[in-house]
Amino acid sequence: MRRKVNETKEQSPPAQGVPAKRRSVELEYLLLLLLIALIYTTRIASPPVRGEESRRATVTMYFLESGNYIVPQQQGNALYMSARPPFQNWLMLPFYAIFRSMDAVTIRLPSILAVFATSSLIYFYGRLWMSRLGAFTAAMAFATMLQVMELGRTAETDLVFTVFVTAGLFGWHYFYETRKMPAPAWLLGYAAIALATLTKGPQAPVYFFGTTFLYLCWTRRVWAFFDKRHGLGLCIYALIVAAWLVPYYSMTGREGVVHVFTGDVGIGGDETAARIATHLVSFPFMLFGCLLPWSTLFLLYFRKSVRESCSRLSQPLAFAAIAFCFAFLTVWLMPGSKPRFLLSVFPCAAICAGIALDCAFAVIEQEGIEREGSDEAAVRNDLLRFAGIMEWLAFLAAVLIVGISLYASLRNTEIRLAMTLPRAVLFGIVSIVLGLLIMRNRGKVSRKAYATSLFCAAAFFGLLYDLPFVDDMNHWSERTDIAFQELYEKQLIPGHRTLVSLDECPHLINYLHFLRFHVTIPKVTLAEIQAMQKTNDVYFVSGSEKFPLPYTLIAKMPLRRYRYNNGDKMAVFGKIPSEKNQ
Repeated sequence: MRRKVNETKEQSPPAQGVPAKRRSVELEYLLLLLLIALIYTTRIASPPVRGEESRRATVTMYFLESGNYIVPQQQGNALYMSARPPFQNWLMLPFYAIFRSMDAVTIRLPSILAVFATSSLIYFYGRLWMSRLGAFTAAMAFATMLQVMELGRTAETDLVFTVFVTAGLFGWHYFYETRKMPAPAWLLGYAAIALATLTKGPQAPVYFFGTTFLYLCWTRRVWAFFDKRHGLGLCIYALIVAAWLVPYYSMTGREGVVHVFTGDVGIGGDETAARIATHLVSFPFMLFGCLLPWSTLFLLYFRKSVRESCSRLSQPLAFAAIAFCFAFLTVWLMPGSKPRFLLSVFPCAAICAGIALDCAFAVIEQEGIEREGSDEAAVRNDLLRFAGIMEWLAFLAAVLIVGISLYASLRNTEIRLAMTLPRAVLFGIVSIVLGLLIMRNRGKVSRKAYATSLFCAAAFFGLLYDLPFVDDMNHWSERTDIAFQELYEKQLIPGHRTLVSLDECPHLINYLHFLRFHVTIPKVTLAEIQAMQKTNDVYFVSGSEKFPLPYTLIAKMPLRRYRYNNGDKMAVFGKIPSEKNQ
């Protein structure tokens, strides 16, 4: 039986390297923006600020207090743990000017906007080569990867770093291959990579340098890597980075530069051969899980007909694959590294997923007789199987979440992923509706029907993260913010009294202190505490119960992400009585 091609001319893949003629704004792109807005902005303040988020926020607070926007610091210390260059902190400043607060919304907005920007770059880069379905799938895949949804709503540097790396890589490839303009390719590429360097450090130039060199070798143009226009790009990179690095060096010296550019990944002294072997074996599987559900689309490349169809998309596929594989090796071969360290090349993985789907549709849309057992029939069944799995995951999640929540409510007990019954019912209803919409297209392998199914699948995963997962994180999070507020509400610390610290205090407590008083906790000397003690009670916070002066313990707060985590880090609050009252 002959198959019919279900796409219009406008929806067919454009020729390689030639932009397709299309409307200025495509419906798929608007749906992409809507999906990202629903996933990332509806619960922007949940879960509460924790982990490294408060460390990033306090750097911005010291910019505001000191007027020094060059040196990131914690209580005057530029050599603090996990120091980073300041570009992400600079991006927080306009939002502080708008909201006059350093709350969760202000510090997380740069990451959320970076998700919008990165997904947009993926979509428009994809449309240079692929059909609307392929580009839509790639951009939507990135926005709804599990690891991206986890980090995309935090005040970490990962997503801001990712948008600049993506702009550098895709911008270079666009100008170099599509526009045939090497000079703008190197200039734009290195300008974006310079901003990435000012966000997180030297990973960016390593990824860019390695990717462009290997790609030009792959295409047998290695001589182009040593072109003088590449030198212009390096000059732009040096100028942008030096604009910050020179004054930073003058203020902190060589030690400060080495510290801020020191990566977080290293081989610890406790690494054994067994642990290294375990890491090498488990890391690819962990990475596959972080890219779910879209990493399953990579399995389409095992079909010979799909690989053959990829020949028309050899340039973007080779470029994205080289970028991802090169970065993968730099992280995989470093024991102790985590999949999140590869987040900056997840857009390249998304492009590979989009190309796989686009080529699969090109295979099944070929004119001819579809024979049972043929590779074309197998590809068609693969696509239907993927949609079917998404459908049943939606139904299964609805049943499990409602069942778990009902059981927890009836037994009055705490269970992971249990929600309040109204929220569980809401989740169940929406999940079933999305599953039914996917089921409605069962048996259809047209681009329009499959795009609808993929959109519903992405919406389901966004809903799954936004409701059960975020509710679970909220429920089990260590609510240090509430405990800190209660110190003042219960008058354990007078409402008007600020805190001091003898050593560098926990950054989360410093952040919460700024939210209440709009001032950070000053780090003082023992002599200064003794001078203050002569006239007033002194309230302090420390990371240890050991203190050189007698004090009354007010409270101890564990510093951990979740209540079920173990850890000995804590914030100790104490009162040193005034000498007048002794």
